[in-house]
Amino acid sequence: MEKEKIVGIHAVRILLKVRPFDVYEIYLSDEKSKKFSSIIDDAKKNKISIQKISNEKIYEITNVKSHQGILAIAKKKKEIHEKDLESLLKEKSKNQILLVLDEVCDPRNFGACLRICDAYNVSAVIIKDHNSVKINETVKKVAAGSAETTPIVKVKNISRVLDFLKKNGYWIYGATENAKNDINSIDFKAPVALT
Repeated sequence: MEKEKIVGIHAVRILLKVRPFDVYEIYLSDEKSKKFSSIIDDAKKNKISIQKISNEKIYEITNVKSHQGILAIAKKKKEIHEKDLESLLKEKSKNQILLVLDEVCDPRNFGACLRICDAYNVSAVIIKDHNSVKINETVKKVAAGSAETTPIVKVKNISRVLDFLKKNGYWIYGATENAKNDINSIDFKAPVALT
């Protein structure tokens, strides 16, 4: 069984809300700290083991400096691939806004994108399954739980996916830092894919 490591208070809190059944154990640097109280409560409710660990050891295991003194070990989240896109879109029929990212490489940028997608209730993020960032501990920490709530679809060919979306009634919009309009002022007619 493949496992993943999740650090950060918000990321672990959301993990426990979304899929507590996948969490094997939680490690805390200070079990008496009030900042962990809701996590400890959720872990106890779900009969998840809590262990003591040093901050240095969390960094050694995850290579994330800003881990906030918490580490969860969980079953690796099932990946969503191009073949699953059509059924995912049918599932997410209410708010059909997609973010399509081509070759995003920085884990912090990708984590921030996921956080924004969660705030805007974006249905899914589409990335290439090669030449793109790995969904690692840093991505999940920066995403602050949004890696659990926003589906990430890995695809082989972005152009083919955009063609598929167009054929299925999606409007494709390109984003640029040189745009004259602020994204918050645009009234998009869903379904929409932002690239």
